[in-house]
Amino acid sequence: MAMPATTYCPYSVLLLFVLLTACGDGGSSPTTPPTPTPPTLVATSVTVSPTNLSFTSIGATQQLSATVKDQNSATMASATVMWSTSDLTVATPTTSGLVKSVGVGTATITAASGSASATGTVEVTLSTAGLWNSINAGYFHTCGVTTEDAGYCWGDNYTGQLGTGSDTDFTIVPVEVSGGHTWTSINGGANHTCGMTTDGSGYCWGLNDGGQLGNGLTTDISHGPDEVSGGHTWTSINAGGSHTCGVTTDGGGYCWGDNSAGQLGTGSDTSSAVPVEATGGHTWTVIYAGGGTTCGVTTDGSGYCWGTTFSGQLGNGLTNDISHSPVEVSGGHTWTSINAGIGHTCGVTTDGGGYCWGDNYGGQLGNGSDTGISTVPVEVSGGYTWASINAGGS
Repeated sequence: MAMPATTYCPYSVLLLFVLLTACGDGGSSPTTPPTPTPPTLVATSVTVSPTNLSFTSIGATQQLSATVKDQNSATMASATVMWSTSDLTVATPTTSGLVKSVGVGTATITAASGSASATGTVEVTLSTAGLWNSINAGYFHTCGVTTEDAGYCWGDNYTGQLGTGSDTDFTIVPVEVSGGHTWTSINGGANHTCGMTTDGSGYCWGLNDGGQLGNGLTTDISHGPDEVSGGHTWTSINAGGSHTCGVTTDGGGYCWGDNSAGQLGTGSDTSSAVPVEATGGHTWTVIYAGGGTTCGVTTDGSGYCWGTTFSGQLGNGLTNDISHSPVEVSGGHTWTSINAGIGHTCGVTTDGGGYCWGDNYGGQLGNGSDTGISTVPVEVSGGYTWASINAGGS
């Protein structure tokens, strides 16, 4: 019996080929998966260094630094840091963390990066070093006392008036007065200087040709402080041209040095190398030595001057005269201070009025004029209320 003929479908063969091709033989590499995106780095901590700054002067600067770390505790070197202050009147930071002292007080400086931040504390104080309690100018030199009671002078030193122990001709910066004293005041005269220490002792140094140092000598130059003779306890000492005057704790008024114009107020023209008491029996609060003139204020506010009055600088209505004893200043004013210069004198009354008298050819009386002289006090123009006025040369 004959077998039926086998029939092949070409489409079936093709389908089988496609299926085999699609399935492969298991030897091909798998497709590579996509690289995952790394997490965004964020600042999670900030550290400020140093954590405390201290300033002792205004306008000084110090650097703060900030370290920023991310969530992996890795340092973020390029992280942006914002600096701020809690008080602009105390300290201010720049964008780089440089902190400048502005005023006395305490401020908090903050460094922030993103949501993280850290702080540092800044304290601004003022050191007393270099701060002055008083400064007084002599003819060609200047002296002052700091808030730490140290004494300094600067300027001309040809006659030892800086008191440094040296004969250096001059100095352009303050140099400390030798001797290790603690001072309440130092006052420069023409070519000598005098001062008072915290225990009331008096010292002078510089030129001594008229006995103006008060140490009993008249021939030497002292380059350092010499104690004034007499064992007095002083409340003030003021150096003038070639004489010096002071007031003791019991209100006694004393002067020493050149007396050729009666500027010692002793009733004579005899010079003295030691303190001698001014005549009149007054009780003084202060006495100022000028060029050839001396003036002072008593405890009841009366004003007196003595010495030369060639320009009316005694204020008693006279010129071309010499008074060897204190004469009262005209006008009936009650004074807190009277300061004698070379050719003129100025003072302040208890109500703050300012008055000057004497030579006015340079306008030194301040009354709106620059001619003539005034032999009695004239009020300084401007309507100001004065705390102090000091008369100089011209």
